[in-house]
Amino acid sequence: MFTDLDGSLLDHDNYDYSPAIPTLQRLKRHNIPLILCTSKTRTEIIAMQQRLEIVQPAAVENGAAVIIPTGYFARRPSGAFIESGNWIKRFGKKREEILSKLKQLGHDFPGCFRSFTAMGVAGIAEDSGLSLEGAQFANSREYTEPLLWLDTDEKKQRFINQALRQGLRVHQGGRYLHLSGAGDKGEAMRWLVEEYSKANSAWSQVSIALGDAQNDVPMLDAANYSIVIRSASNPLPRLNRRHNTVISAEIGPVGWNFCLSHLLDELGVPA
Repeated sequence: MFTDLDGSLLDHDNYDYSPAIPTLQRLKRHNIPLILCTSKTRTEIIAMQQRLEIVQPAAVENGAAVIIPTGYFARRPSGAFIESGNWIKRFGKKREEILSKLKQLGHDFPGCFRSFTAMGVAGIAEDSGLSLEGAQFANSREYTEPLLWLDTDEKKQRFINQALRQGLRVHQGGRYLHLSGAGDKGEAMRWLVEEYSKANSAWSQVSIALGDAQNDVPMLDAANYSIVIRSASNPLPRLNRRHNTVISAEIGPVGWNFCLSHLLDELGVPA
């Protein structure tokens, strides 16, 4: 079970997940992995997993890398390296490479955006509503650079097109544009599902994905079942599929809890 955080499992404004607790507890009772697949950093994800009291793999920074606790699988996953007690599978570029390309984009689009690097911890906290510690965690980027867009949608599209020509990917999250190298949430999810299959070929792999923004589309498109969480601040993401797809009536964790609970009922998972 793969889920986005901000605007999906977490409330967009106050980062509360309490409306989703009944279904979170249900997942735990039946040992269904809750895999966080988000634009957040490794540091943020580890802190969030501690809050949720889960020890599971996660996809960080829009799928730029997957982190797995060492020993979670019997064997180290293919292509993964060991770092700080985790197996890491990296798909994207390092942040330093992205910042180098962003410097040129800044010359071509002056005053159109503010990057996390330019905003600094205090600026990130002020804009996002995070605490200073939370903003520091959010800025501990390894593979991506978020941007606060300040200009028109027309100019944003020109910016995106130019970034693509420079070999970057641009993901529109619930709040920020995210620049990255290779990798997205869909690629990270498919790789991790394959690793689960290798670990136990007898498992019936049914993937469920939940998300609210355009950067969730690769994951929502690739899952067996997708749940689109309605957002109070952004239009519904444009999926390339229609089958096995539900759009929530409620926003954030309320919609997350209601829709996932009903899907688990349909799939025969006990309450």
